Amino acid sequence: DQPALEHLAKLLSQGECPLIHLSLAGNGLTDGSVAILARCLPSCPSLTSLDLSGNPSVSWSGLRSILTSVREASRPLTLLNLQGCQVSGPWSSEELDGLSELVQDLRLCSQGLNKLDRDALRHSWGLQDGGCVNRNARFGLQSMNDSG
Repeated sequence: DQPALEHLAKLLSQGECPLIHLSLAGNGLTDGSVAILARCLPSCPSLTSLDLSGNPSVSWSGLRSILTSVREASRPLTLLNLQGCQVSGPWSSEELDGLSELVQDLRLCSQGLNKLDRDALRHSWGLQDGGCVNRNARFGLQSMNDSG
């Protein structure tokens, strides 16, 4: 719920938060609640893994909020899991610019993610067919810079 999320965002924004991985999977998040959460990402430098999977009311707008905050923080997420969210295009190359530097492992699974969306994501990562998983609506990208 909104008050609980605002309380969590306040805690995450207080100085040196030691949290590395945060899972809010299946918590009924919306784009608005993700925007609240995203605003605190620059204040929590240790957070590198974010699992928001299973929140079908999260769309491209929620992903955009996260990417904006990660850009502002100038440090990448090692994992961003948005499987079971409704993230899909259309999106511009400007919106996807530098995506592979912002998120090393991006996991998407949405019925709205069509072939054009998947191709745009692959192109933004400079990938042809390698470095990604592409099974029906399931789509994952992993940065080739990642040694793991």
